[in-house]
Order: sequence, then structure tokens, then C-alpha cells
Amino acid sequence: MKKAFQLGLAIFLLWMSNCTEQNPVDVNLLQLKAPNEAPLIIRENLKQGNSFHPGYANGNIRSNQVSLTWQPYQGKDFLCYRVYRNGQKLGDISRADSAHFTDVNLNQNTYYQYQIASLNQNGLYQLDTIRVKTPLFLPPDQLNSQIIDSTTIKLFWNNRAESATAFRILRKKRDDPPSMYTIVGTTADTFFVDRTVENHQYYHYQVIAYNQWEETDPSIAFLIYVNYVMDPPTLNSVSQVPLLRSVQLTWTDNSNAEDGFRIYRKEETGNFSLIATVPLNTTQYVDNDTTNSLQIGKTYYYYVTAYNQAEETDPSNILNITIMAPPDYVEIGTGTTTWTYPFNTYYHDARTQILYLSQEIGGPMTIRKIAFYVVQTPGQVMNNFTVRMKHTTLSSYASGYFDNSGYTICFSGNLEVATTGWVEIPLDVPFSYNGSDNLIIDVSFDNSYWSSAGRCYASYVGSYRSIYQRSDSGLGNPLNWSYGSLHNYVPNIRLYKSVR
Repeated sequence: MKKAFQLGLAIFLLWMSNCTEQNPVDVNLLQLKAPNEAPLIIRENLKQGNSFHPGYANGNIRSNQVSLTWQPYQGKDFLCYRVYRNGQKLGDISRADSAHFTDVNLNQNTYYQYQIASLNQNGLYQLDTIRVKTPLFLPPDQLNSQIIDSTTIKLFWNNRAESATAFRILRKKRDDPPSMYTIVGTTADTFFVDRTVENHQYYHYQVIAYNQWEETDPSIAFLIYVNYVMDPPTLNSVSQVPLLRSVQLTWTDNSNAEDGFRIYRKEETGNFSLIATVPLNTTQYVDNDTTNSLQIGKTYYYYVTAYNQAEETDPSNILNITIMAPPDYVEIGTGTTTWTYPFNTYYHDARTQILYLSQEIGGPMTIRKIAFYVVQTPGQVMNNFTVRMKHTTLSSYASGYFDNSGYTICFSGNLEVATTGWVEIPLDVPFSYNGSDNLIIDVSFDNSYWSSAGRCYASYVGSYRSIYQRSDSGLGNPLNWSYGSLHNYVPNIRLYKSVR
């Protein structure tokens, strides 16, 4: 009992040290009274759960102040309320009916812990603690705009005021003094449509976030030049995509307020119809409508327009194209350097292994024939002439070792090359190319004597994409050779195909 009395006295002296009273408390009569279990602070005025509403909405929590209210003390033995923030005493309130306190000059976007102590003649009667956060309350930023038409712009911004309920939009012409800012509208959204601008005029905009209790400073001024242009595009070209029936269109964008472009097409007779739309700032389109249109031998006419929500421009100029039958081959290499491979009959035997890249070949195909461009015919028939193919992930050779496994033998027999130009080699077994991997073509022959060498056009490719070897019957079967020399030229080639 004595220990309880001493504890009560200590608590009383701690909390009562600054309470003023006309009649001092008789410490001999001091008794520690158990606090009421009901909350002292009226929480519904501040927050619910983890949310700081309705505190933000009713103004009790603002960016620089917090207003606390609590249940008034009902007894006649009231001494004072004592208010603490983050453990530091803020002051005493000596009237029981003054159950409120406003803490000012706070920092925004900051958590504060408050304690309210209710003291009576016997000491601490009740203590309650609450943690609140002042809202972030900065001016809007990241202002941006979209030109809608010659008299309308749409202004966007980022809200940085947590408790803002609306925004005030101010505007002035660029050369007007700062005092000329006027309010052009308010909105609860983070965008505003101004329908009162003039085309080819500069404007400064500022946005203020506010609620019923306070407002931010104006945002940094955002300069807009209203330059609404919706002119027809210039159609520059319509051309057939190489090796396909598709048509590629290119045009110049002459507008700055379009939402996109519309592409129109017609045959020689009939009316134009819309075939596609593409996004703003696009300047090309490939017409792949080879099922219902784009037939070989027919002529097609095209024009392009720009459009937005308000209007569509007049048509561009009209261009036409007649669809031609695409070639049935892919040609790789345009170089004119002559190389003795793969027809180097200056030796009994020779082998050439060549890498062709997927981006050079194009899409998937069935290769039914190949051709090399011959500028000097070989001096003899090439016996056991073999063409093998395989897919690979290699894009260049790191060493001169031949890749000897996994091939499809596409041609095997004796080959005589009697003419110059593109010399075709039909394949006994067509090769099904997958369109994504790179391709190795391995060419060899096995004779018993030598003669003058043949020469073919080749192209420089920078990296090592050819391995070659030759021998006068000293290395055995060329199909099994293990090592050759690296070269950064590849023979020009045509791959004749049936599209998969």
C-alpha cells in the first residue's frame, strides 16, 4: 500500500508540475485513481484505421496544423489537461469545457504523436495517445498539354497535395505581366480543357491545388504555344515489298495535332475504302491484304489522311502501283570480288563451308535450288560434288574447324559448270529453312587431278563466315575434313524457294 502511494505521488508530481490552481492539492489525501477505459481523444474527427480521413476532409489535419478534440472532464475535481507532442509538453488547459487544442507551424507530410492527459485533484485521471500525419501539400508539377483544335487545349498535371479536393487553373499571355494571371476554370480532375485559346498564341499556365481550408502555392509556370496544324499528309511512295505481294506506303506528317492516320485504297474502278488506321507520328504502313486484294497484275490506288477527335484532313495526293509477281529466290550478296571458292579446281579436292544469316534470308522457305554467280568457269567436271545444309545459331566462326554433323544432303553427284553468270544447282532433297536460325551451306568436290580454277563473285562481310580447304588427294574424303582456313568473304548466292 505504501509503494502504491509513492507511485501515485510520483506520477501526480510529474503531470502536475505546471498546472496552476488556487488551492494546492493536499498530498496527504492523494490517491491514484484508475483511468477510464474509454478513449479520451475523439478519433472520428481525425482518422479511421490507417486513413487520415476525415481528418483531412474536415480540416482537423492540415498541412501545417493539427486540431485535437477530446471528451470533456465531467467531475468538479478537474485540475487541467496537459498536451504533449512527440514527448514534449506543449501546454496546460485549465478549463474542463475547453477540450480542444490546435498545434500550428507544423511540417507537411510528417507523422506526429500526441498525448492528452486529463488530471484531477487526485492526479492522473486519464491518458490517451494518437498518431497523425500532416498531408503532403505541394503545388502541382509535370504540367503538360495536348492541342485539341485551334481554340482548345487540354492541360495535364501531377497532383502532389494529398488533401486537395480541387484545382484552380490560372492563365496569362506570355508577354503579360505576372499580375495579369486570371482564373480560367476549376476542376476536381488532374486535367482541364481550356476552350478559349487562340491559335498561334503563347500562354503561361499555373495550377493551384486547394481544399476548403488551404491552398498550395501556384505551380511553376508552363508555357504553351497553341500551334494547331491539321494538314493533309504528303504520300511519298507506294512500293512493292521485295519478294512479296505486299505494298509499303511512306508519307510525310504535316500535322501536329493528329490522333493517327487513315489509309484508303481502291482498284482502278470503284471507290476508295478505309483499310487501316495507324497511331500518331507514324509515317509508314505495309498493306498485307494478299487474301482479299493485292492480286498480281492489278493496279491499286492509295491516299492517306490525318485525323483527330475533331476532324479529318483532306486526302493526301494519290499514288498507284501495279502488283508484280515476286521473284522466286532470295539473293544474298552484291560484292564483285572474285574468289576461287567454292569451285577451286586448281586442286584435286576442295571444300567450302559458308554461313548465311537469317536477316539476309528472310522468312521461312523450302530451298529447292541454289545458284552461284560464276565469272570464270572451272577447268573440269567436279566429281562427287556435294551440297549439304543445316540450321545453326552461330553468326560467325571463332576457329577454322569444320562443322561436320547434323546436315541434310541436298545434292550429291557430278557437276559441270560450262557457262558464266548465275549457275543453278537443283537440289535432289529440298531444305526446309525455319526462318529464324542462321544457315550453313557446305559445298565440296573430290577429284583425282587438278586444272584451272573457277571463280565466283563474293562479298566482304567483316566477320569470319567462311571456312575453306583444298588438297591434292592428301586429306581423304572432303566431307570428313576437320580443319580449314577462315575467311571474311562469302560467295554471292541465290536461294530459290517455295514459301512455306
